[in-house]
Order: sequence, then structure tokens, then C-alpha cells
Amino acid sequence: VDLGANCGNSWIAKKWRKYDAGYLWEFNPTLIRAYLQPLVKKTPQITLIPHPVWGKSENMTFFLDKRDSQMTDAALVNKYPCNTGRINTKNTPSDSSTFLAKQVGDRKGQEIKVEAKSLPDWWKQQGFVKGKDTVHMKVDIEGAECSTLQAFMDAGLTCKPDLIEVEWHDRMAGQNLPCVKETRERLIAHVKDKCGKDTEYKKWR
Repeated sequence: VDLGANCGNSWIAKKWRKYDAGYLWEFNPTLIRAYLQPLVKKTPQITLIPHPVWGKSENMTFFLDKRDSQMTDAALVNKYPCNTGRINTKNTPSDSSTFLAKQVGDRKGQEIKVEAKSLPDWWKQQGFVKGKDTVHMKVDIEGAECSTLQAFMDAGLTCKPDLIEVEWHDRMAGQNLPCVKETRERLIAHVKDKCGKDTEYKKWR
């Protein structure tokens, strides 16, 4: 379960694990169109979820970065191939997808309205069975880990994945995010106190 799939690099990098299925969450339309849709087409065990992941389902407004339209999809993929590293350079979509809502001035482009999906609600619908299904959840969602993981813990789901890996964003778009420290400490304590050896926590990157 890849929350913040970017170009699909985590799936590509972990192919050796021989996953039976992959659920890739990504809502940046450029990344979806240029990288993820072709990946899904040739990898039938992948399900693409083109929504922001959040603590609850609600509508959101974001602004694309104007630089996303400066290259064709083919030129973008040719210049920045997706392998084991995320697409993350000065002029690529990752730079704009990290905090689309904060784009201002010359970088602020097309407005898009999307429906964020509740991770707890989605998880319960999947029917994962602890002890039967080995589930790895990777979280790299640029500050949205506060709402998403707090709701996940509130729903009593902390011990459901076998492995939780999180990239924490204590500072985003020039702003400190105090909720990240609180969420990190709560998650680590939950895994230790409630899950025992059933769930492992690691820092992603």
C-alpha cells in the first residue's frame, strides 16, 4: 500500500519482494498520466488510486505548477526515467505535487478539484487478514501524514499492517508542522505498546 506513489518508484525498487498486489495512491495528474497509467497497464496486479489520501473523505482544491506543462509526457519520461528513485528535480512534477495548495505567483497554474479519500475507510473495505496477508504500508505524503495517520490510529488500525514506513515532513513550504512530531511519537508508541512483534515501524528514507 503506497501512499504517495510518485512515479511508482517504490514498487519498482521493491520488485524483489514479489508482491501479489500493489495499491498506489497518487493524485498529481502529470505523474499519473506520464508514469503510473503506463505502469498499471503492463502490471495487472497494481491498482491505481488517483486521490489524495487523508483522514476523512472530503473535496479539496489544489493548483498545478505551470512548469508541469513545459514538457510533453514523452520528453519528461525520457529526461527523468522512473527507476528506483522518485521523480524529484527542480523542474519535474514531484516538486509541484509536494504542496500543490501552496503554489503562488508565477508557479501557480490550473486549479484542480479532487476528492480526498479516507484511509481508514478504504482500509476496512479491502478485507486484509492479519496473519494471512502480509501488508507493507509506505507513507510519503508531504505533511498529510498528520491527518491520515492520526485517523488510522483512532480507527484502531495501527497493528493491521505488518510493516509501516513513513517519511516525516516536519517542515513544508517554509512552514514548521508541529503535528508531525506529535503524530510520529504517537505512532511509535502505538506500535511498541499495542502491536508487539506483529507490526514493525521504520523511517522511510
